[in-house]
Formats: sequence, C-alpha cells, structure tokens
Amino acid sequence: MIEFGVALYPDDISISHDIKYLEMVRKYNFSELFLCLFSAENLENSKRIINIAKEMGFFITADIHFDVFKDHGLNYEDISFIKEIGLDAIRLDKGFSGFEEAMMTYNDFGIFIDLNISSDYNIVEKVLNYRPRKSFLRASHNYYPKDFTGLSEEYYIKSTSFAKLNGLKTSGFIFSQNGDFSIKSSISKTPMLEMHRNFDIVTQAKHLINMELSDKIIIGNCYAKEDEIKKLSELEESILSFDIIPMKGISDKEKEYLEFPLYTCRGDNSVYTIRTLEARKKIKNICVKNNSYDINRGDIFIDNENSEGYEGELSIALKNIKNNGNMNVLARVKEEEIFMLKYLDSWKKFNFNFMKGNGDYDRNR
Repeated sequence: MIEFGVALYPDDISISHDIKYLEMVRKYNFSELFLCLFSAENLENSKRIINIAKEMGFFITADIHFDVFKDHGLNYEDISFIKEIGLDAIRLDKGFSGFEEAMMTYNDFGIFIDLNISSDYNIVEKVLNYRPRKSFLRASHNYYPKDFTGLSEEYYIKSTSFAKLNGLKTSGFIFSQNGDFSIKSSISKTPMLEMHRNFDIVTQAKHLINMELSDKIIIGNCYAKEDEIKKLSELEESILSFDIIPMKGISDKEKEYLEFPLYTCRGDNSVYTIRTLEARKKIKNICVKNNSYDINRGDIFIDNENSEGYEGELSIALKNIKNNGNMNVLARVKEEEIFMLKYLDSWKKFNFNFMKGNGDYDRNR
C-alpha cells in the first residue's frame, strides 16, 4: 500500500504552523515526516518538531550532512546521535564509498539508512557489494527547484527499478502548487520529475502510483492545502482515476457511463482504443446518436444505437479516429493526464472523476 508523507523546514516562525499541518495530515493517515538537517542551527527547532511528530506516530527521516554534525560525534561507525534526537531513518544526501553505508545498516538502534539514488545511480550496487543488512536499507530521490533540472521519467524508472529489484523500499517527491517555501523561503516548487513542474499535486501522485515504483510519496514543499491532502488520501494504487470534462449536452443515460464506479480494460489490447468489459454487461443503456464528432486521443466514447451489437460499449481513444456516426463522444480526459493512458494495460482497473468548476467540454468552441 502506498504511503504519503510531508516535508518540513522548522524555524522559530513556522513551528506553530508546522504543528497544525502535522495534525491535519495525520487525520488523513499520512505517516512520514521528512526533515533537512543541513545545518546545526536548525537542530533545536527540528528536535521540537521531532518530539511532537513522534507522539503523533510519524516515521521520521532526516536528510543529513555528516560533516555538519561531527562535533556531536556522528560518524559512520557511531550513529547514536541519530537515535538521541529521535530519528527513525537518515538519508545520506552525499554518500560515501558504499562500505560505510553498508556498515551503518548494522547499527544497534534500528535506524534505517536511505540512499540518494538521484545523484548516484550506482550507489545501490556499491553498497550491496559490501553486504549490508538489506532490511535496514532504503532508497530515495531528490527534488529539483530550478527549472529544467528535474529527473527524466526514463532515469527515474531505471534507477528506482534497480533498487526495487534488489528488495529496497523507495520514496519519491511531489509538491503542491499552493506551497510557498521549502528548503529556502524563495523556493516553492519541488518536483522530482521535470515533467511534473506544472502539474497539480494529484496528477503528480497518480503518475508515481501508476509507475508502481515508489513505496512512499513525500510532499516536498510547505504547505499543501487540506483539500489536496484529502484527495491524495483517497487515491487507490490499483485503480487509475482520470479527471474528465464531460461533453456539452450529454444525456442522463450517457452520464451514467461516466459515473460507473469501476471499469476493467479488456485483455486484448488495441493500438487505437482502450475497450472495457463492464459497460455493455452492467449498464445496458442504448443511446441515440449524439456528439458524434471525429474522435481525438483522450476522448471517452460509447457506441450508440446504430452499432450492430456493440451498443453501449465504452472506450477511450489512444489515437485520433474518424467517426462513422456510430460513436457518441461523452467526455475528455484532462489534458495533463492523457499521457497516463499508457498505463491502461490488460485488465487494469480505472474510473472517472468529474472536474469541478470547468463547465462542459464543447468541441465547437
């Protein structure tokens, strides 16, 4: 089951906001807190948040620079300092040779060691060469505030797949377009994947969930709004829910197809359409010809009363299709989510969610 978490950047001003934020996300079963301990100056504020978060039941990971905390006796042979401040895991933003990370997994305190697989794709292999205690080894990615510097989807898949193949739990970042800051007050956007930079938070999460590689998803900036947190908590990892805009003038019978709770992709894939199993069997509405426009990639359509045995079959277009007059266009997948049609493979489950405040889709506009 996918888990969600939030990142915080405590200072004297934000402490009260941080506490309210943790209380709010905990209501929606968020389970992880991510902190950046890049300086000794923010340690005291972080300790206050750590203590409060522990009482709430959060699993707490901190991004650590070992050099910063040498004065506290922190080194790869002795990470007792990490236990003292209440952390459950440390993420090594800057790694060692592989030997040191492997040795740290044998600590006496149950502290997990999190490898940065964005900066060094080979770090997992390096560490595994030294026979770590794998049950205490994890892998995670960076986020990238600067435009055009985020990871490609290809690199994310390659590096995360290798970690997963070797039995490691993994985590990735998303962000809220409503956030104001992160590691610096001027940094508001924290995408892991460059293609996510202008996506809303739910679309980002859907993408990661349907690649089936991240076990945990962390919101990297502050503060996501409660309605965003609620929507994230409602996502199901085995069902791809598309945000859609209904076509102008669809009938109540046609709308029933869009409200059906769960569709299954047929097993015999087509390059032109996603066909479904349930519509003809369970809805049985025969609809008159309506909105029989030529069909574009991302359109949702049904076969109408003229379809000779296919009446009421619901499909999603993977390519543009010339309409022979027998297909009614019901709705369109949100533009930012059309790329996720590639995850509708054989027997995949999906449904639709009406977008609010967008009106109806009018092909004649």
